[in-house]
Amino acid sequence: MKKNKTLWSLFILIALIAVTFYYLIRNYEIKKLINTIMQINPIYLAAGLLFMFIFIASEGLGIRALLRSFNYRHSYLKCLKYSFLGFYYCSIMPVSGGQPVQIYYMNKDEIEVGDASLCIMLITICYQLGILLTCLFALILRYNFIIQNLGVLKYSSLLGAIINIVMVSLCITATFRSNIIEKAISFIISVLSKIRVIKNPEKVMGKIKIQIENFRQGASYVKSNPKILLMTLPCIVIQILSRLSVAYAVYRSFGLHGFGYFDILSLQAFLALGVEYLPIPGSVGVAEAGFYKVNSMIFGSERLMSATLLTRGISYYAFLLISGGVAVYTHISQTFVQFKGKKSTHKATLL
Repeated sequence: MKKNKTLWSLFILIALIAVTFYYLIRNYEIKKLINTIMQINPIYLAAGLLFMFIFIASEGLGIRALLRSFNYRHSYLKCLKYSFLGFYYCSIMPVSGGQPVQIYYMNKDEIEVGDASLCIMLITICYQLGILLTCLFALILRYNFIIQNLGVLKYSSLLGAIINIVMVSLCITATFRSNIIEKAISFIISVLSKIRVIKNPEKVMGKIKIQIENFRQGASYVKSNPKILLMTLPCIVIQILSRLSVAYAVYRSFGLHGFGYFDILSLQAFLALGVEYLPIPGSVGVAEAGFYKVNSMIFGSERLMSATLLTRGISYYAFLLISGGVAVYTHISQTFVQFKGKKSTHKATLL
């Protein structure tokens, strides 16, 4: 079932990418596009790729800091793996598919589900708070500039801000008021059992209560040790700023100087706020259209198409392929370990 869902998500993603690229370049001369791209400075594009690696690596550092505070001594490479997996599955799934996969593989590496869930929850809270604070700071310093360039996207940004605030509130409630979450889950299971979706509600609720208790213990630890959030938040702020900086690297690759770093970063922050929470895999299509609209003054009509393709190519498509490779390697490695374990058990049984 999970494999079918993943394959279906990949099919939808590929279709979205094909349609997006068709509409982007259908009225644009390919030769002109290639000539424009050939004139850019590759050093800045390399800087853009470095920014994206920092984006992945920073989340890995945040995960490692949290796990160490829970007395897990997993290597940084494993934490980096969780970050890559999160990026990949968030990119191909329409609604937050990355977090459950991260928790699943963390549990495979002998991290309790409650601890893994709390870790990912805290990372999510820090990310959402970080993007909200970035947008608030940008709005205070560049209000007129942002409103002038956002156009109709200011409405989707407002919607994104509302969704973000609601999600942060729910995450905080789940972390520090787990009894409310337990009651809500109990109610949902009761409803599902009445319509015969769940056949054994007591068994299901029993398993969930065990995980909620683990989660509650972890949350209590966080409340008594708030410094772990202070250790995590800087990593996530660096993560946010690094991805938003890709557009500036592309801007400088064209040899442009008219707009400052914070001007460009401000627009990208509101663009991210407006499109990241839409139920579309990787925000494909919407992100490209939004970038085209928001950055028209920044890049100018002649370079706008190239800038859109390069920025999204670096900040999404390139790392979709890289993280996809990590996901395939991880899956094969886990399958091999399971097969080896079954083989060893079978030999022991024969002996």
